[in-house]
Amino acid sequence: MEDYEIDYETACPKCGNYKIHYRTCAECEDGYIYLYDEDPLWYDSNEYKVCTSCKGTGVQMWCPECGKNLSGINLE
Repeated sequence: MEDYEIDYETACPKCGNYKIHYRTCAECEDGYIYLYDEDPLWYDSNEYKVCTSCKGTGVQMWCPECGKNLSGINLE
């Protein structure tokens, strides 16, 4: 069984493929990495950074045809 879902309604802006793969980002919580959780000695509890893997969306998206990373791109 795959660890991703498939979106058949959104087209890839690079190749036009209508079979976009997506999954919950494994690198963060809701698009942000909470630095205090990483190292409480160096960071305050309210310090965070945007996840570079999903670009702050909490979801990783990619096109299986051309390999384009679609995370954080407005596809509407």
